[in-house]
Amino acid sequence: MSYCINFSHLEKETVVSVEIFGLSEEYRSVRISQFQCIGWLLSIFDTAQRLIDRSDGLLNEGYDQEALERVAGLSPDQASQLLALTTLNDRFEYVWDIIGESERDEARVMDFRYFDNFWPGFDAYSLIWNPNPSPHPGQKLPLAANTPGSFNLES
Repeated sequence: MSYCINFSHLEKETVVSVEIFGLSEEYRSVRISQFQCIGWLLSIFDTAQRLIDRSDGLLNEGYDQEALERVAGLSPDQASQLLALTTLNDRFEYVWDIIGESERDEARVMDFRYFDNFWPGFDAYSLIWNPNPSPHPGQKLPLAANTPGSFNLES
């Protein structure tokens, strides 16, 4: 399990707690691309926030900052700035700017027919940049040459 969101009804209150243990075990794009990893984490945060809004509060404040630093590899300042942004467009532009050119290149060549995309609409751009995508190394598909990845937090 890579994360857990608990919505607890206690005797006098309802609270939420969120634990993020590490990279997704289900979504390969998160393990390959820092860009997709950050998008995945933001989707978890948004889900948790919807629950928090319906409850009396969050038990473990700062879980999101800590996860962006530990799981996505952001600096404390980058994580704080990202968490202050509320719109998808602002988040996208900020993340796209901070991940660096090699990560942008990796994100551009991912084939979202085979990988999950955590940035709505991004798959359309990736097809413009790379109309004939190849699978990522280790992906067992009957497609042509592979593109090397640069983001791999698995040891």
